[in-house]
Amino acid sequence: RKARDAVAAQRPSVAIDGCVLACAKKTLARHGIAASRHVELWRLGVRKRLHEDFSADEAATALTLCRQVAAGLTAEARPAPVAARSRAA
Repeated sequence: RKARDAVAAQRPSVAIDGCVLACAKKTLARHGIAASRHVELWRLGVRKRLHEDFSADEAATALTLCRQVAAGLTAEARPAPVAARSRAA
């Protein structure tokens, strides 16, 4: 429901998947929702290990990337300043 609310409000969203199965992306798609961005942690070298957590370095790398993606979406979603819009017209 929250993903649908975000789409209805035209808010950007990020799907974060840990492995090649892309469960987050596929779950959204099953409900007719496409994330604005898709982060694949396995591409960063974060590996799923049976009964083990990922390392602090892997977590820091993933968090940094996710923050960058979110910041980019926020910047894209911001309307242009009024002066810039009037010059573009």
